[in-house]
Amino acid sequence: MILGENKYVLLFKLNRSYFLFFLIGINFLLHAAFLNTPPNSIHVWRQCNTLAVARNFSEEDMNIFKPRVDRRGTSDGVTGMQFPIYEYLLAILYKIFGFHTWMARVFSLTVFSIGIVFVYLIFEKLFHERIIAGVAAFAFTWSAELFYDSIIALPDILALMLYVAAFYFFLRWKESKFISWLLLFLFSTMLAGLTKLQYMAVLVPVSIIVWMEIRSRKISNPSAITFFILVSAVIAVGVSWYIHAVHLIESSGLRDFGIEFRPATNIFTAVGILERNLVSDLPELLLNYSGFILFITGCYFCFTKKLTRHPLFLPLLGWGVVLFLYHIIELRQMKMHQYYMLLYIPLLLFPIAAGAKFLLMKSPALLLILLIASPVLAVIRVYPARFLKKDKGIPMELYNESIVEKLAGAVPDNRLCIAGPDESGCIFFYFLHKKGFGFESSDQLFEMENGKMNIENWINK
Repeated sequence: MILGENKYVLLFKLNRSYFLFFLIGINFLLHAAFLNTPPNSIHVWRQCNTLAVARNFSEEDMNIFKPRVDRRGTSDGVTGMQFPIYEYLLAILYKIFGFHTWMARVFSLTVFSIGIVFVYLIFEKLFHERIIAGVAAFAFTWSAELFYDSIIALPDILALMLYVAAFYFFLRWKESKFISWLLLFLFSTMLAGLTKLQYMAVLVPVSIIVWMEIRSRKISNPSAITFFILVSAVIAVGVSWYIHAVHLIESSGLRDFGIEFRPATNIFTAVGILERNLVSDLPELLLNYSGFILFITGCYFCFTKKLTRHPLFLPLLGWGVVLFLYHIIELRQMKMHQYYMLLYIPLLLFPIAAGAKFLLMKSPALLLILLIASPVLAVIRVYPARFLKKDKGIPMELYNESIVEKLAGAVPDNRLCIAGPDESGCIFFYFLHKKGFGFESSDQLFEMENGKMNIENWINK
């Protein structure tokens, strides 16, 4: 069977632009009903803190090196966090168009859509088959976790887009050796790592590829030395920012953002989290059950064909080892924060692509069924549990605009207030557009400090 002649995959033979427009358009339509909803549901704490920092940039100071939180006491609110490029870009949009609830969601979805394009281009560049590139882009789009995360205020979406963009720019540089592609690769990698340090993992497969190119004498030693010097500089920039961010946190005492390693506390906890990640998170959220079937099929195909000699085997293996070590270091976060695993998805797309190629030869009808099922399964998994769930993860009064207006109006603008009990430390402040002192439980109001209760101290301040 000739790959390009299969009647079941006509859609993937369409012009690249038509296919990507169709895929991204369907994704926008399936999210359209939720684009003007306030932050809610899972990860709502992270959404509110992200949005607050963006709003504070636009209202107070556009200095990107001084991100500000709302729970700040009498301080200026400046604290350490990941490099706030997502928040800063959103703040620029606020400056231009004014503050709107839908803006952050549309911004995230636009960034994610760019990521879809880069995923397609990567697989088209590597395998020279439009169908395989289309399947990879399809699987990426309909990851259930990404289907949700792609419209929330989450810096990881920007980091993920830059991560796949960096890999594509590297492939272009490897092919052409043009300095412009190398600079784009380095810039994208640096921004991805600044946004979330773990996304510098893209340097692992590309470094292995360069090493292989040196051995085969496709890259000269001077070019390789220059490459690794520049990569080292990119790593140094990323690490330097996070050292600075930790210093800001310690000096300000504002700990809304944690920058630390979070391994499991004991072996039983570790085993339980890993079991959940493998049995539930991987097939259900990261890949979607359709993608998981293609993933398993691809792993079988790679094993039976003994693809250990394929040029991509060592780079992908090294990539996987580093991501596994990262997973162990941050294992406690992996229990509930599946968005910490988004950087695994581009790697997992490779066996998915292999599985698609296998089914294309053996059972194209089954491949078509799996592809059609992908968006359906994403909707079934995410709509009821996250988008339509009655429990919004915030007090329902904050979903009532008239109540919010009355509460916000009870305190003059630009005056500090005391808000709580709010375990997040940011939800009340974000929705009420206030700043000041937050308490997680009522008991904290009456704890003693310097001979007075906290509430007295806060009022005096």
